[in-house]
Amino acid sequence: MSITRSVCIFIGLFFISLSTVCHAKQINSSEKVIYTEQEFIKAFDGKSRKEVQKILGKPDKKTIATRPETADQFTEKAGDTRLKKDAVEMWYYSKIVKFNDKKIYKLIELTFANDKCVNFSFAF
Repeated sequence: MSITRSVCIFIGLFFISLSTVCHAKQINSSEKVIYTEQEFIKAFDGKSRKEVQKILGKPDKKTIATRPETADQFTEKAGDTRLKKDAVEMWYYSKIVKFNDKKIYKLIELTFANDKCVNFSFAF
């Protein structure tokens, strides 16, 4: 009786580990989705950073926009401290958007302003 029980436990653990491996392969294969330009724009326009990272994963690189020191000289409301400053951040991904059937963009930049994706740049 104990041998049969041990065999059943072994078989159960084998199938659980097999399903875990298969699920992990599905996740890895879904990460490499290649979008067309329009698909990419429609999928991520207006999305939050959290939503984008959930779909695309961690970006290859992140940068934060900085305001030039002399910017106040050229703005209409220079010195007005009541104005809210926008938080602008750029995220970079590589080789996930295709230009046509044969070419893939090397670099894609997503610009977030106040946690919403507002701009896309594609570079070869």
